[in-house]
Amino acid sequence: MIKVLCNKGIAQGDLDSCLRYIIFKDLTLISLQDDPRREKIYIRGSAGLIHEVMDLCYADDLVTFSGTIAGQQRKADIIGALTQIFNLKINVAKLRTAASNFGNEQTIPTNSYLTINDGSEKSTNVPSPKETEFKQLGFTRTISANRRVCDLSQFKQVKQIITVMCNTIQRKKASSATKLLTVQLKLFTKVRYLINSSSWTLAQLRELDVPINKIYRHSSKNMHTFPNELLYSNAPGLNFEQLSDSGILSKFSLLLRGMKYENSINQYIHGFFHRAARFCGLSLCRGEAFTLQHNPHHHYFLSAILERLAECKLYLAIGGIDVAGTTQEQILNQTPKDFKTVYSRQNLITLTKLNIHTVGDIITVSMHKNQWFGEATLTKLGLDFLLPHIRREVPIGQTLLRQQSCWIRPEHNDILEYLGQIPITGSKKLGLMFRQWNTIKMESFSKQRRYSLV
Repeated sequence: MIKVLCNKGIAQGDLDSCLRYIIFKDLTLISLQDDPRREKIYIRGSAGLIHEVMDLCYADDLVTFSGTIAGQQRKADIIGALTQIFNLKINVAKLRTAASNFGNEQTIPTNSYLTINDGSEKSTNVPSPKETEFKQLGFTRTISANRRVCDLSQFKQVKQIITVMCNTIQRKKASSATKLLTVQLKLFTKVRYLINSSSWTLAQLRELDVPINKIYRHSSKNMHTFPNELLYSNAPGLNFEQLSDSGILSKFSLLLRGMKYENSINQYIHGFFHRAARFCGLSLCRGEAFTLQHNPHHHYFLSAILERLAECKLYLAIGGIDVAGTTQEQILNQTPKDFKTVYSRQNLITLTKLNIHTVGDIITVSMHKNQWFGEATLTKLGLDFLLPHIRREVPIGQTLLRQQSCWIRPEHNDILEYLGQIPITGSKKLGLMFRQWNTIKMESFSKQRRYSLV
């Protein structure tokens, strides 16, 4: 093996340090990306566009993903070989690894681990626990099968920090203006950064307001019974800045800025919006306009933003092609002019289970003519709440291919589930990605020998 021996290091502040670090970083990322035997893992970007997850470097931190333990081990072997070539050494004690099953799948073996070559040909087994915590860019993330945990450990730490800082500021012999300035410049800046990285709900953010409410009352010479509304409202209120609202505005501004970046970056921002859309029962095609509402039964990145907008009787609308009045119209996409149509949580569950999302899903095509499902059919399916839809004029046009829609291939005895479009290497065109489901034989059941997975 060829080794690169360095006679002298570079100080962190040297003019050449950034350039030389970027050269080394690119060699590392290219080695991982160009591995022909790498295990690819895909994420869904904006409106069904599929992207391969790429390895990232934040300054001197490398973050890498893989679909299996074996795939991650191969990446660890590549990094170990690079460190050996460049005569470097990995601080194994600082490595953080985690494994998590997707949904209800159980693919991660018990007591899994990675074998790490630290650059000196010494191998160390690093466990990959299914439930763990690790700190990334100053934020402690929680990996757990319980999706409702939502980085609870970091939330408790932040709450404790705010309480301690507020108590300390309150005890200091300083003017009220100085105390309020310290809260704004020191406390708010630190906590806003953590809120930007979190999926905390509005109720959790309001918990963080409690210690600050006390110091606001103390600094303004008010009693503990002084209403919170008067602390934050305009005159005759005191018009103080509220931490929860400040954090939500900061996160929202971050999302808006991210949407203006190049496609390789803004796909992650669009992913937040489209994930929230799926929780609202929407199944979108590329470029469609849609409206988001808060779903209290899921914790996700936009939870607090959508919930705060709902308190103000506002909704978040994402611009694009208006598909209202066509077969592509989303049944659960309630636009501001259509607020009177409100579907319950049970309605959303019923539609999602039946994979009904658009108006075209309750239309049959016969002799090139569109017809609504009959009232008896909708009632039998438990969709009687959709009866107002079929009393309108039948929209014309074909139903487009949407993610999670399934297509039966009788000649192959299988089913194709459409996942989305994916960029083709070396081409400007987009390919289509499907998941193949094969029918299975169940010999232990006598009534029905063959079972479809749809």
